[in-house]
Amino acid sequence: MKSADGRFLGVLNGEIYNHEELRRDLSARGHVFRGTSDTESLLESFAVHGERLVPRLRGMFAFAVWDCRERRLFMARDHLGKKPFYLHLTAEGGLALASELTALAEVYRLDPAPEFLSLYFQLGYIPEPMTIYRGVETLPAASCAWWRPGGQLQVSRYWDPGAALARPRETRPDIEELDDLLRRAVGRRLMSDVPLGSFLSGGVDSALIASYLTEAVPGARTITVGFDQRQWDESPAAAHTASLLETEHIVEIVSLPDAEKMLTRYVACYDQPFADASGVPTLVLAEAARRHVKVALGGDGGDEVFCGYSRYGWFDRALRARAVLGPLAPLAANFARLVPGRGKRIAGMLIAGDAAGAYRQLVSPWHHGEIGALLAASAVDEDRWLRDNFSLPGGSPRAGAQLFDLKVGLTSGILVKVDRATMRHGLEARSPLLDVDVVEWALRSGLFGARAELGKRTLKELLSRRLPGYEFSRPKRGFALPVAVWLRGPLADRVAAAVDPVRVKSDGLFVPETVTDLWRRFREGADELHTPLWCFLAFQEWYASRR
Repeated sequence: MKSADGRFLGVLNGEIYNHEELRRDLSARGHVFRGTSDTESLLESFAVHGERLVPRLRGMFAFAVWDCRERRLFMARDHLGKKPFYLHLTAEGGLALASELTALAEVYRLDPAPEFLSLYFQLGYIPEPMTIYRGVETLPAASCAWWRPGGQLQVSRYWDPGAALARPRETRPDIEELDDLLRRAVGRRLMSDVPLGSFLSGGVDSALIASYLTEAVPGARTITVGFDQRQWDESPAAAHTASLLETEHIVEIVSLPDAEKMLTRYVACYDQPFADASGVPTLVLAEAARRHVKVALGGDGGDEVFCGYSRYGWFDRALRARAVLGPLAPLAANFARLVPGRGKRIAGMLIAGDAAGAYRQLVSPWHHGEIGALLAASAVDEDRWLRDNFSLPGGSPRAGAQLFDLKVGLTSGILVKVDRATMRHGLEARSPLLDVDVVEWALRSGLFGARAELGKRTLKELLSRRLPGYEFSRPKRGFALPVAVWLRGPLADRVAAAVDPVRVKSDGLFVPETVTDLWRRFREGADELHTPLWCFLAFQEWYASRR
């Protein structure tokens, strides 16, 4: 779109939720708008305010504005990186922008960067600003950039969640203020001229968001996905919540025989290696939702913003044990390795060099051995990278872990999963819990670093007020996939092809003996290895599909 004065050309991916506020501000200055779109509101506001506008924006966005007079380009991405923004400086001194890596790969020859595989296997994704391709980066979340033809990018950060972090405390935060912020956050996201509904699992986060939606739109649609195996199926819990909310509820069930088809679709969805198995049910949910609505609200970000992961308790206990054991920690680690399930993770936490290394043991899919034993070539030092990106605000390891999840795991993991899966089906997902005003409330309310899941207790208290009868006693399951069952059953042949020693040796990326040993131990009953095995399978399937 071109600005009214002809000076600026703009392109926007996403939604500016407060664009009507921007429009009112400009109208008061005498500006006459040509249409009603948020792109026009954004472009004309930029023409007046320049880059000072960006921190005021509320929404999910990646946009670029070309200044025809000054011949320079301005770019910006939303506070938490909900919308992707890939950049490639060409050999001729140009700049290519895209919201999909595959779009760049259609135009330019992009070579994979095996040195980043260590980070992929450590985290299950490649963290921004890096990508799997050399010469291609993301514009980081909460960042803007200027560029002139033939020049370099000048990137700066306009918002940092760490700057708003308050000292942790155990006292109850202002729940009335949170209630008001969430009501406004949902209200902003109801702007739509197409059918709108809400995702609904069995959990607190989606139930809370759906309660605000049905307050504004009684009888709104809710959508959930379940499995044909009871131990992974949350659809009955979601149906109970839907009955309390009196929604028009839709359920889609995934069956075990669909596993191969689901894997193929999952790999095609992501434009670089991605190992979050919950991406499979997310794809199914997006497809089901798109048949009934075009915009869906969700509870994404609840655990990151409100510090709800149970692993923070494990992290605290491991650090206390390290301090008590002192020089005996390596000996205790030897015994911990014998414990089935979490034993090796616990052992790794006991002997890690620092808090960042200990937390790595909790978040890494490749938890059963050293990544260096897997990779055939040298790679990025993942431990050093983690230390560089693991700050200790106020000296608190717990706050450091929670801030890492908000700044890294959310942006490069959770939001990638949701954006790619929903966009694959032309569905727009909106996340009220990630409204910047809500996030800043959590940061300044002392939730980060506090113990005993203070943040999630706050959400539960708010939900109990809004939805009497909600069953809080249900165990938390997350959006899980029966990975071990699928790898042993319908996906066994795909795994066997991925770990084939001849193929592995030919590719030259991995040590065949390490891969063979992983597959052997899993087949012999080591179910805890399903996570690293899925991580390896996801990469191999992606790599084969892009050659």
